[in-house]
Amino acid sequence: MGWSKIPKPGTEIPSPATGKMIEIGPCLNESCGHHDCVELRKMAQSKCPECDKPIEYDEKYYNVTEDYPDAEGFETRLGIKMVLAHAVCMWKKVEEDIATKD
Repeated sequence: MGWSKIPKPGTEIPSPATGKMIEIGPCLNESCGHHDCVELRKMAQSKCPECDKPIEYDEKYYNVTEDYPDAEGFETRLGIKMVLAHAVCMWKKVEEDIATKD
């Protein structure tokens, strides 16, 4: 699976169908209760199992739930546990794993 990014609050892009601007990030109002906004905030605040720092907005990340079954992660509104890791942390880990095999 490829990396992804969590868009910053208030991020807008033009709709491919209509050209009208549409929001793809969480609302600027942090107290909104929109399901998508709540999920995106949880994702951005979740901690990377490699560096223990929040994923944050506009940072590349991977879903590593299966690779880190004991990591804290976060629970989605559907009750599914997810663990996200910074892409740079995972790239560093792969480089280190390759270096130790030589």
